[in-house]
Amino acid sequence: MEDSCFDIAFHGTLVEDCVQVKNIGKYKTIVFDRSEEYGCTFDDIEKLKSSRYVTDVEVFKYSKGFSIEALPMVLRPNGKLFNSLREAGVNNFSEYIVIDHHFLILEDSKYYRIPYTKTQLVDTAYFNFKERHLVNKLLEGEINLNELKDKLCDKTKRILFNGIVGDNTDYEACLREYLANFGSPPFLFPKHGYRDISENLSRSNAMCGTAYVLDKDIKIYSLAFNGEEDSTAECIFKSDAVEIKKEVSAIKEPSIAFSNTVKTRHEREQRTGSSEEDTELLERFNSVRINSDESDDISSDNEDISSDNDHTGQINEKIYTECCVNNSRKSNICFNPLGCDGETAERYPRDHLYTTPKNIVYNKPVDISLNKEKEGDIYFVKERSGYKQVLCITEIVSGSTDGRTPFNTPKMDSHESYTSSDYSKGDFDITQIKDIISKAKNGYNFLISSNFGNIFSKSLIDSATTPSNVFVRVLNVKEKLIQKRFFAFLYNGTSFIRVLSIDSSSRCCREGTFVIYLLKNDSKVDDRDLKLLKIHKCNVISDVSFQINEVLRYSSN
Repeated sequence: MEDSCFDIAFHGTLVEDCVQVKNIGKYKTIVFDRSEEYGCTFDDIEKLKSSRYVTDVEVFKYSKGFSIEALPMVLRPNGKLFNSLREAGVNNFSEYIVIDHHFLILEDSKYYRIPYTKTQLVDTAYFNFKERHLVNKLLEGEINLNELKDKLCDKTKRILFNGIVGDNTDYEACLREYLANFGSPPFLFPKHGYRDISENLSRSNAMCGTAYVLDKDIKIYSLAFNGEEDSTAECIFKSDAVEIKKEVSAIKEPSIAFSNTVKTRHEREQRTGSSEEDTELLERFNSVRINSDESDDISSDNEDISSDNDHTGQINEKIYTECCVNNSRKSNICFNPLGCDGETAERYPRDHLYTTPKNIVYNKPVDISLNKEKEGDIYFVKERSGYKQVLCITEIVSGSTDGRTPFNTPKMDSHESYTSSDYSKGDFDITQIKDIISKAKNGYNFLISSNFGNIFSKSLIDSATTPSNVFVRVLNVKEKLIQKRFFAFLYNGTSFIRVLSIDSSSRCCREGTFVIYLLKNDSKVDDRDLKLLKIHKCNVISDVSFQINEVLRYSSN
């Protein structure tokens, strides 16, 4: 790939990413990913360990022959994400298996089926005749959810509502989603995993003009000019890598079964008023009143993007530094004369010179060069003739919100009279620098460096990951548990665990075996949790544990 220019560069190939790209519209777009495969399905344990979507991977037992979803989830047949896939036309090329059963499993290992048809409702033992009639009246629209809740006995209410809601905090949304899917199969799962959906969506997007590049060596740089242009000035600067910090939204799980999982304990306690451990399964529903407005939209809205943020996500507030010449406070980009009277300014700490970072520029002609002292990185401000315009080329650290990565690319003057030795420590040669300067002057604010060539973009929609509170344990086992394919909320006495069982018809494991996913908030799934499901070690082929990384979406706009 030769150097290419685009309006938007988009980071990520998850299913939700591909749907978002399809909705971008008329802009010339390129999608990039620091992975050699689409999506987050992994057939190899080493690839899972290196994935940005997980952390803290533990392998208790492993045998090849099954694939792992880094972000396991199920789809509602009438849910928002599945409808988006249907509208995109990819369901014509994708196969799904039906998750036939939905259970609530209690700490005594007893399980109760959540009904999805009137036939199942009649066969459900924990409903009495009157309660079955009430549910029918609800389905016919003759009563609302509050009336149903008030008239159900405690046992039925405890089983039904906890089986539907589980550890979700938005009770109303979960109940409405359940009712919207009544009469349909509970859940769906891609037969070939979510990577297959990502690939099909990407093909569809490519047919509409979207470009794709997958390269594990991709680097992203922001391009920004500071100061005034001067035909004689030559300056070289060096900058640490910076992180994009503007959060647009966290990726939302698409269905009730795996929704609202990325919540801290404090966030949940703030909303519910108490911790899950201190809340009895029945009592938590007693004070809940459900909005009867049928037109309510149960889907979560994305956060608005603040227009007060720059492309690094830092707030555009005035940052001042102390001038060591005349002891006055000046803004970080100052065009007022300091009255230095030929004196050399004192040295400034690096943190005072940069915000995003941007260089201090004075009306009195100066030159800024980098010097290293034993006491730390210090920038010196010295006199020089002529104004300057500095092109800051700064690497953006994305993929993780933890820490900063050292970065050795210098920031360079926009004037083109350079020598190759000036840039010997940088990532670009003199020819590349000239091309970068030309593109930056034409409004391209970002450079994506790949093994296939340089990509320039006016806008960047990036993503980073941070550890969530969700822990996963995935097992490949020889024998089925309750059913071959089911979803369940398992209550272990203190917290809920989400359980998903799929068989070899999903093509995710060897013939005659099963894959079990267990998702738990705030702590790892331990062996005591496995005992509640009666999983015996002799039947375990593979056993892997990891923590999910929450995916945060950022925009330069």
